[in-house]
Order: sequence, then C-alpha cells, then structure tokens
Amino acid sequence: MTSRLPSLSTYMGHVSSVATYWYLPGSPTLVKSAADHIQNTVLQTQAILDCTVTLATQVERPSKEGS
Repeated sequence: MTSRLPSLSTYMGHVSSVATYWYLPGSPTLVKSAADHIQNTVLQTQAILDCTVTLATQVERPSKEGS
C-alpha cells in the first residue's frame, strides 16, 4: 500500500500523502507503516540537521578587518 500512496494522493488531488492517510482505514498494518515512515523521515531530518551543524562549526568565519 505504501508504494502506491503517492499515486493515490495525486489522483485525489492532494499535495502530500499525509492528507490521504486520513481517508484510509486504520488497520494495524497501515498504522505501523505510517509510523515507520514518519520515524524514518524524522531520523533523516535529524541526520541532515546534525551534518549542517557540524559543517557550520567547522567552517572558518571571515574575520572583520578594521574592527
């Protein structure tokens, strides 16, 4: 089901598959799939933020000349 959700979302005119989940029955399999998807998205976002912070702390900031 998860692999076809983007197609269903497009068919229903939704911008995001999140809106489509509201129309599906809450079977245990579907709920687990949704929870896994959300968890993976959060983990990926956190990893990107961690890398961004690490890179930002490693970049030398230009010194202000004349100050």
